[in-house]
Amino acid sequence: MKVLMVQTRELCYQSGSFFIQKIAGGLMEKGCEVELIDLSYEDSDWDELENCINKTYDAVIDINSKLPMLELDNGALLLDEIGAPFYQFIIDHPLFHHPSLMMPVKNAHAIGIDKTHVSFMRKYYPHYKSVDYVTMPGTKADFPVDWKNKKHEIIFSGTYESADSQMQRIMSLKEPYKSMMLELIRLEETLNLSHEDALSQVKDKYEDDFLYLMNKSYLVDKYRRNKEREEILIGLAKEGVPITVMGEGWEKSKAKGLENLTFKGPVNFNVSFNVISANKMLLDINPLFPCGIHDRVTTAFANRTVAITDMNPNADTEIKDGESAIYFDKFNLKEAAEKIMNYYEHDEKLFEITEKAYALYEKKYSWETFWKLPGL
Repeated sequence: MKVLMVQTRELCYQSGSFFIQKIAGGLMEKGCEVELIDLSYEDSDWDELENCINKTYDAVIDINSKLPMLELDNGALLLDEIGAPFYQFIIDHPLFHHPSLMMPVKNAHAIGIDKTHVSFMRKYYPHYKSVDYVTMPGTKADFPVDWKNKKHEIIFSGTYESADSQMQRIMSLKEPYKSMMLELIRLEETLNLSHEDALSQVKDKYEDDFLYLMNKSYLVDKYRRNKEREEILIGLAKEGVPITVMGEGWEKSKAKGLENLTFKGPVNFNVSFNVISANKMLLDINPLFPCGIHDRVTTAFANRTVAITDMNPNADTEIKDGESAIYFDKFNLKEAAEKIMNYYEHDEKLFEITEKAYALYEKKYSWETFWKLPGL
């Protein structure tokens, strides 16, 4: 079996390269021949893809791909000319990738990391032959740290882009899009609605196609995502939860300078596993992924670090509160802080949680137990 893997864009902290390499390595361990083309650089030679037309592949794979949008001089889609089944992992809300998803590739398959995103793609992109749900596996640290040697700290890893700057961009838009986005923010925040549910309530006011409007409203996602992360960190810190924050952009945040928050710079994705392993607790703030599990949670499991998370328990009912993770309610941060600090002060209980979480990791969230693509 021969697989073509193409990386058409890089993700935060080089995580795209990491996942591509891990997936390629797993396929090779299964006996597949893998050809890897990296087109994520500004000076990449995209003409290299035309050489693939005369080759035979059993599958083409990419993450958040640009490949479906590529056309040849005769107007044919490049992927159709290559002819192999195309699989793309969508690891954001699909609204960001509408220009790619809408292209009528003949043999396309999508893989989402949130159950609601999977349902969205199945409904609105029916030309995809399959849309499946997966959770990206956890990764063990290169230098694992025993529990007794871990730092008794809560770490949070994530990028911050100023919510105020996103709002400024929204306010600079022409009508009717400015008013639409302000209305979406109001509906989503007051009624706790998803983008698609909020837009469904107002779409009849606008002439544009629903999916076009979804894509156009990407600033709403960015605004709400950053605002929620900031507000949760501020709220927990004010209630006495000590958190070490790693990531870009936090020097521009309103959280900067608050007592109980320690800010450190970003780390490369490959290094982050060692940082997670070195600490006893990891805070997972999971905005706008209504029913999915972030790979930082499965990586916490893999490294026997306690995941403190606001994710939807329905993402996996086997991940039980107080047994394999600590769930907190983002709508009641005072109660959440009390709960977190109660666990923070009971080291033995934290250790018990890591043992059960690690068992779940080995059962279903390791790279060894990862996905099986349809047809492979």
